[in-house]
Amino acid sequence: MHAWSKKGLPMKHVCQLSSLELQTIRDEKDVTLVDVRTRREYELQNIKGSVNIPSPELRTRYKELESTKDIVVICNSGHRSSTACSLLKQKGFERVYNVSGGMVGYNSAGYIT
Repeated sequence: MHAWSKKGLPMKHVCQLSSLELQTIRDEKDVTLVDVRTRREYELQNIKGSVNIPSPELRTRYKELESTKDIVVICNSGHRSSTACSLLKQKGFERVYNVSGGMVGYNSAGYIT
């Protein structure tokens, strides 16, 4: 990214949300929470109301999401969701947020589902 920005090429940014911010945004807005973990991870623990689209499937299943809504993406640690956010941005989604720390941070913050 550093070399990209040094060339003056365009970049898009993804807002990073903390677990507290995730709770707040879900209370204040109509958002779609997309969990990109594997089905097994999702079945073991998930946030009520979230949609499970494992990250490898997002390349085709992004069409199931409304591009006009706020999309919040979560995984276990924040890495897969960050990649998923980039993919959604490439597909034309504008209001995309990544949950920093993922489910690990969510659980550590005391928001156990």
